Amino acid sequence: MDFTVFTQLFNKIDQITKTYV
Repeated sequence: MDFTVFTQLFNKIDQITKTYV
């Protein structure tokens, strides 16, 4: 698994979390 893809995924999860909170 590419680390860049993981970082982008983490950023998306962080955005979604901030939207819900």
